[in-house]
Amino acid sequence: MRLAVLIDADNISWTDAKEVFDIAERLGEAITRRAFGNVTIFSGKDGWKEPVRNFAIEARPQVSNVDRKNAADFALVIDAMDCLYSGRYDGLVLVSSDSDFTSLAQRIRNDGKAVYGIGDGRASISFRKACTEFFELKPKEALPIVSAQPEATNPPQTPQPAKVAPAPLTTATPKQPTEFQEIVADLQKRKCKKLVTLQNWLMKNLKKPADETEKIIKAMKSRGFISIDENNKVTWLNM
Repeated sequence: MRLAVLIDADNISWTDAKEVFDIAERLGEAITRRAFGNVTIFSGKDGWKEPVRNFAIEARPQVSNVDRKNAADFALVIDAMDCLYSGRYDGLVLVSSDSDFTSLAQRIRNDGKAVYGIGDGRASISFRKACTEFFELKPKEALPIVSAQPEATNPPQTPQPAKVAPAPLTTATPKQPTEFQEIVADLQKRKCKKLVTLQNWLMKNLKKPADETEKIIKAMKSRGFISIDENNKVTWLNM
């Protein structure tokens, strides 16, 4: 199959050139190879300058008074119609992802010619369906972004043992006898035999009111220092 390969160089990256012609070679013989685009993309280092030379492409740079992109599109459409009516080709290969070429693809097919589309993922459904067959280019892998300076990382922290506050120093001091113990010791010497005698002694010598005196006596009884019978007789227990 004799083919005319028409490339929209403003729409397709020059890095896809090899894949484009690998596909074209599987379809037939690309006897005409043309690329349409702004004049600058055929002269710069990163552009179609190298692919034009390496793949024997005829560059069609466009400089006009109208919008550059439209100028390239118009030139591609005119060449496509010239190829269609020349009778030299069995089919055309439109290399673009631009949906503006949908009507062109339909027109070529209406004249009984095969039209193959080659583009990337941006190509519209309408353009894909208008072609006899559409081939999607493989997406290029994005290069990883490497930071100019490595990110600062904090060194791993070594866990520190928890600080334990030292126990407060205490000085052992001998226990001092309480007032109650002193009272009991004094009363044991006196051995008061009657409850009334005990009460009077406490009120007289300790200067305690009757209610507090009563509390002292109850405490002495509950702790086992004394016992009091029904006749209010006081018995001193051995301590």
